[in-house]
Formats: sequence, structure tokens, C-alpha cells
Amino acid sequence: MHIYVLILLWTIFISHSQGQTALKEPNHLSTLISLDVTDQRLDMVLDKLSTQCNCYFTYDAKQINGNKRVSLSCNKCSLKTVLDSLLNNPLYNYETINNQIIIHPINTTRVKKEDSNKKFLILIGKVVLNGSSTPLPFASIALKDTYLGTMSNENGSFSLKIPEKHKNDTLIFSYMGFNNREIALADFPNSGIVELQEAVVPLEEVIVRSKDPLFLIKKAINAIDKTHQQKAYGFEAFYRESIKTNKRYVVYSEALINGYISDNNKTFSNHRVELIKSRKFTDIRQEDTVVVKLRGGLDACFQLDIVRHLPDFLGRDGLLLYHYQLSDMVVWQDQLVFVIEFKQKRKTSEAQFEGSLFISSSDYAILGAEFYFEPGKLSGSRNSFVVRKSNAIKVKPIQTRYKVSYIKINQKYYPQHVRGQLQVKVRKRREIFSKNFITNMELFYTQYSEKEINKVPRKDMFQTSSIFSDAMEYYDNEFWKNKTIILPEDDIIDAFKKSGFKIDITNPSSYNLK
Repeated sequence: MHIYVLILLWTIFISHSQGQTALKEPNHLSTLISLDVTDQRLDMVLDKLSTQCNCYFTYDAKQINGNKRVSLSCNKCSLKTVLDSLLNNPLYNYETINNQIIIHPINTTRVKKEDSNKKFLILIGKVVLNGSSTPLPFASIALKDTYLGTMSNENGSFSLKIPEKHKNDTLIFSYMGFNNREIALADFPNSGIVELQEAVVPLEEVIVRSKDPLFLIKKAINAIDKTHQQKAYGFEAFYRESIKTNKRYVVYSEALINGYISDNNKTFSNHRVELIKSRKFTDIRQEDTVVVKLRGGLDACFQLDIVRHLPDFLGRDGLLLYHYQLSDMVVWQDQLVFVIEFKQKRKTSEAQFEGSLFISSSDYAILGAEFYFEPGKLSGSRNSFVVRKSNAIKVKPIQTRYKVSYIKINQKYYPQHVRGQLQVKVRKRREIFSKNFITNMELFYTQYSEKEINKVPRKDMFQTSSIFSDAMEYYDNEFWKNKTIILPEDDIIDAFKKSGFKIDITNPSSYNLK
């Protein structure tokens, strides 16, 4: 598999707000709007939009509060974008009939109903370095001998919802370079603070570093059928993606998904995915004259399962193209792990992967990888990242980051956590200043099953190659009630607050947006 299969599946879609809209929409919804209102009633603002667009709006006053005070400043944005921003999260669909736009709630027939009789234990905490307040980001938290688990965010914080039937079970906390820590649920600290101790690799084990790294990689590849789950399995997962510019979130989307991966899956056509529930946060301002959208983020997350979809640095034909070096040994998931750095031997004008691979010293299982494209070569590969853009815009990829980790369950490893980041610089032609955009995607598996957890009807399948943020479903304040997610970072919470969203502080683990 060539490495550019991956970047073609995780690409950004860029359009100028004065040019064509990103998606084909009814004429009225694609009408470009300039608006500057402060603390005005929503119904009065809709009247202003009616005048600009030569159309009128129909909606149920019981569902949309016309007396609500709104503020918005935008320059030549599509009517759909303006409506999404005014209504705070796209809870509504827009149907155009001649010069009438009907606003109605999104069909919720696909939203799964929760069993109100189920009882859950809700744990809220933070994973830190022993004897300090230093957070440990992306630490793994798993319920022993089950498929349930979560991960801490960049601030080390986590929230885990556990069915009451597991109240006597034990949690396992793990972090690379640290000893595992087991805590019985009954003994979970009231403070929520979980300290992990750095692990020391015994001196006699360090001598093993003389092993040939290429030998280790070949052993890992040959062991895949034995170490990793290659049969079909179902899963539930939490997916999140965001687009950020100048430290401000423009789009922030998240969802709980239900899916199924078939035996020996080599193509995305065999991934069956359904959005159980999803929502997004938007903050579009007057200065946002460039629209950036992330396409195929879910596809890219599945592609980052480097065990099922071997990249060049793990492919049998590609091993001779890379230089490998055994750089370290660390403790991870209570076992010694080889850290192998890799870098392409042959110099080319195209960007190539560099990074680190983590292989178990006991069974040669691939436990994860962190890698990126050579930053200095990204400019020459810009067409691999940008799907579409206006001729009036120049786009330069700056940096990429990818990370994937696996977890062992019932003697087999499954993908647990996937992260990806792409940073681009966008500049209008004939202008001096540019704007940086950072797009992030993240997939965390919260549950596995040897069969489909919930059957995904063909009519409800989500096209994982599409623009995720354009496919949001209706949500309610009970959305996260019985679901495990990765908590947002502090700066995301700040973005919510600054944009008028209210956070339910009575249940901080759910951070319901009202």
C-alpha cells in the first residue's frame, strides 16, 4: 500500500466564501449574505435575511424561539452557514419550496433510545505523574477483563461510565514509560486523582538493544495473524474532529458511532458505520472569508489501523526503503517495548513518513506508532492534501501528525486510539498575510464485540468518505448520559462558553450543551 493512499483519504476541502459553496445546495441556501447584528431578536434577523434573499421562512414557534436574542457578523457567507450559526448548532434541516424555506427538526428516527432503567457509575478523574500535578495526556483507562474503557484528554482528565453490574471490578491505568496501576472501583479515590509511577528498565534488559531492528519488524509482521484480531468484529467508538484557526475553533464535531469490520478487511467498502448521535459547534465570524472542511476523517482513522492496512514502513516491499534504528526500550502495558525509529533512505522530492514504532518484546505484537511526513517536503505534495480550492487562494501544508495505539483483549490486540493532525497555511493571492488552520481527527474505541453490536441497516450507513461536520444529527441534553467519551480540552470548553453555549456543571462529565 502506498503511503499516499492515506493522505488522499484525509484531505481538506477549501473554498473561498465569495466563490462557489462547498456543497451543491438549493439556490436560496447558497445565496451569499452579509450581516452585522448585535443583540437582536431572532425573528427580526430572519426578516432581514428574507429581504436579502427574496424568500421567507416557515417554522414552528414552539421549536424555535423567535424572541431569542442573537448576534452575528459575517461577510458574504452562504445563507445555510448563517442559519446554522444563528440557530446555535444545526438541529434543523432546511427545505426549499420555491421562495419559501421551511425550517424543521432533523429526523431523529435513527437516534438510539437509551434504557432509562440502566444504572451507571460515573467516574471523573485525572491521571498525573506520581508526586506532582503534571498531567499524563492520552493515558489508557480500561475495565479489567472487559471491552470497556476510555482515555484521558490532553489535560489528563477523563470520564468513564460503567454499568452498575461491574461495580466490583477493577480499573487498569497504563501509560507509555510508566508502570500499570490497578484500582478496584470500590477504592477509586474521592479526589479523582490517579498517580502513575515511572518505570525503570532493568540494566540487563538494556543489553537487548543490540538486536537488529529490521529483524524485530519482520518478526512483528509475521506475528500479526497471531497477535492481532484479524477476524470480523463489531465496535462502538467515539469520534471527534475540529478545525481551528488562530487559537479559535471554527468547527468542532463529535459523535458516537456503531460499526462493523469484516474478516481480513482490505478496503473501506467493508466498513459499515452508523452515526448513533452527533453534534457540532460552529463559530463563524466576519473575518472568516475562507471555509475549510475536513473530508474523509473517519476513512483516514480506519486507514490508520496500520496492522490491517500496512503502510510502506511496515510493508514487505517497503522495508528496504527505510532506515530503522532501535532507539530505546520502555515499559508499556506492563511489558517491555522496543522503540524503533524509522526514516526513508532514499531522498525524494515527495514527503515521506518518519517516526517511531512500538513492538512488544514478549510476543512481537505491534503496540502502536507515532509518525509524520517530512515537513520540508510537504509543500511539493500540497495537491495530495487539498481536494478543491478557489483559484484566488494559495494553500501550503505545514505539518502532519499521526498516532495509533492498540489494546490487548482476550489474547488479541484491537485498535484503541487514533489521532491525526494536519496544519495548513492559507493565503489569498495579492495579500501579504496568511491564516493558519489546524484540522484534528480522533477515534477512540469504547466497546468491542465478536459480532455486530448493533446491526447497521444499509439505509442508515454513513459514508465515511464524506465531510463529517455536514452530516450532524439532532441531539438532546441526555446525549452523553450513559456513554463514555473523551472529555474536551480546556480550550474547547472556553470556546463553548465564549460562543454562548452553556455547560451543565451539575454533571461535568457529560458537558451537555444547552
